[in-house]
Amino acid sequence: MIGTTVLVFIGQTEPVIAPSQLPTEPMVIFGGAAGAGIAGVLVVMHFQHRSWKAMGRKAGLTPDGGSVLPLGKPDLTGTINGRPVRVRIKTRKSGTSTEGGTNTTSYMVVEADLDQPADEGAIITRNEGQADAERIDFGSTSVMSEPVDGGFVTSAGSADLVRSVLSEPVEDTLREVHTVDRLLVGDAVSTLTDAVPDMGDSLLGSVAESAMEMSLSGDPSTVTHEMDDIFVDSGLLLRQVRAVVAVADAFEDATADDKQG
Repeated sequence: MIGTTVLVFIGQTEPVIAPSQLPTEPMVIFGGAAGAGIAGVLVVMHFQHRSWKAMGRKAGLTPDGGSVLPLGKPDLTGTINGRPVRVRIKTRKSGTSTEGGTNTTSYMVVEADLDQPADEGAIITRNEGQADAERIDFGSTSVMSEPVDGGFVTSAGSADLVRSVLSEPVEDTLREVHTVDRLLVGDAVSTLTDAVPDMGDSLLGSVAESAMEMSLSGDPSTVTHEMDDIFVDSGLLLRQVRAVVAVADAFEDATADDKQG
């Protein structure tokens, strides 16, 4: 907006707008431009808010209320196949800026509730090219990742459990979604921290464990899919939600079988 004001001031917008039509006081000129710029940002945020809510409604989800201003992306909630689900935007610390502040990264989360908190869990990602177990960086530490069937990888949890969860129908459902960035199943966080030897036996280990826990969204009572991309496609959202629900159903079936066995 300030750039547009400068173009008017030097006569580049004549005859539509002439420089004589601008106020002569510099503070008025640039104060108005700054105000208009802020208004423009608010307009963009408002349209993003509307698009986000429209996506949720088309996917059969309800936007949470309570926001004073129609801005931002409210949580989307609903029930799919009898299972409560939520879609939300979260942020995590992604580093330190050159000015000494903290950089944050926004990401999208789709959650499906389990019937009860789980005693075990897993973290599942997709990596078609990984054929063998290998150590991968995870925050300030590293863990072993192990390939399972269908090009999927688990970096926490029993590979046998993950294979039980990833039946052919579940794999097909996951392949229909946009991505599988981080799929946290059940008590994935504790499972991951337990996989790192002696993590809690020192101050440094405790700090690393706390940072790892804060970097993940899941909890023992959910299946959570973290996605780096934020989109407003209702068809894609519905496929993502159905995929998470399918994993939740399969995980409860698999762990129920384990308990009965």
